Order: sequence, then structure tokens, then C-alpha cells
Amino acid sequence: VACGLPAEQRQVPEGWFDRLLQTNDMYFGEPMMEEYRATMFARFLANPDNCRQARGSEMVLAYLGQGGEKQDYDTFWPIKKLLYGGEMHDLLRIGSRFLNLHCKDQPPVEVQPEAKRVLPSLEARLDLRNTQQILMWGGYYAFFRAYVSEKQLTLAVLERTVWTGLRASRGLAMLEALYHLEEHVIQMEWYYHSEMAMLQASAAMTAVHSVVAAWVFATHRFTVLPFVTTRLMKDTAYDAFRFT
Repeated sequence: VACGLPAEQRQVPEGWFDRLLQTNDMYFGEPMMEEYRATMFARFLANPDNCRQARGSEMVLAYLGQGGEKQDYDTFWPIKKLLYGGEMHDLLRIGSRFLNLHCKDQPPVEVQPEAKRVLPSLEARLDLRNTQQILMWGGYYAFFRAYVSEKQLTLAVLERTVWTGLRASRGLAMLEALYHLEEHVIQMEWYYHSEMAMLQASAAMTAVHSVVAAWVFATHRFTVLPFVTTRLMKDTAYDAFRFT
């Protein structure tokens, strides 16, 4: 909603920002989700009425005034620490600047000095996290299916099953790359502002991904179920926040 609607249509009920800050750790306990909350602040404070409401909340002012430096996820795996970490100083700075822009009749709030981000954007990390999980579990599934289909356990059989899992991950990686490329195409302004361009681009994307999917499914064993499952189930649970 925050990304899709114009700023003037993002008005929230009275007290919404305070309730967002009081939401328990079940939703915002991890560094990445804390960055999610800061992103919501930055998006909804673009609305002038929301700014006037938030300006009167000491809780909101204290939240925007915190440091927001990079927070590491509690793990010893470097990739997971990168993907699940959080950094929000730039988002808090955007929120503070919106307050000063829309509430000029009140004393300005302190704006944090601009600093360079250490982590990639939240959208990029969500893409990477989802891709990593899909490739990992898709590879595990292919390995398990190949392993249980063998009659005996030998070194050669183990080698074949490992290569089957790796090939499945490679096929899923190609499908994921094509899927996300199409996602970005349909978010471009020219795509939904021109009916003819939309139809032509949609027809071209349908033809390309049909050929690629048919080739991957035919040459990479055990990729159909993981890919279809992630498209039908995982996207709605983990991929809802995109295109910030």
C-alpha cells in the first residue's frame, strides 16, 4: 500500500504510529524487520496529515532520533548475517525531513547527518534471501529425491545425487532470475502507461519464460515442484514487500 499509493492517499488513523512502535517483538524482533518498520515510517510520513499527527507524539520523535546504525543478525554464518541484518539511519533521516517539511509551523526536529549505507537495500536483501532459500531447499529436495530412487548406496550413487541437487539449484537459479526480471519490467512506467507496449511486452515475456521453463524442467530433474510451490506459497508469505 505504502509503495503503490500516492503520498496523499496514505493517511493512517489517529495513533497508528504509536501502535506501530508498540507492536511486540513477534513482528519486529529481528534487525531486518526493524528496518521494515523504519521503511513504513519513511513511506507513510510522506503524507502531510500523517506528519502532523506524528509530530505530536514523543514516542515517534524519540524513535526518529535514534541512531539506526547497522545491526548484525545473531549468527556465525556471514551470508545470513548480511541478509538478515538491519540498517535504518537513512530511513529515520527521511522521516525526520518529512516532519520538518510538512510541519513548518512547529520547531524543527533534529535530522541525522547523512551517512553511507553499509548493507544493501531492504528490497535487494529480500530478493537475495528468498533466492538463497529457494535454491537451498530446491537443491535439498532434488538430492533427497535422487537418493531415495537409488537401489544401493555407493560413492558413485552419492556423487550422482549431489550433482542432481546442484543441477536442480542451477535450473531454479535461472528461473528465479527470469522471474525477477519480469517483475521489474512490469513495474516500469512505460509498461502500464501504454496498452500496446504492455501487450507486446507481456507476449514476449510469456514466450521467453515458457521456452526457458520447458527447457529447465526437461533437463534439470526435480525442479518443477520446488518452483511451483514457491510461486504459489512462498511469495505471499516472504516476498510481499518489494520495490521500495
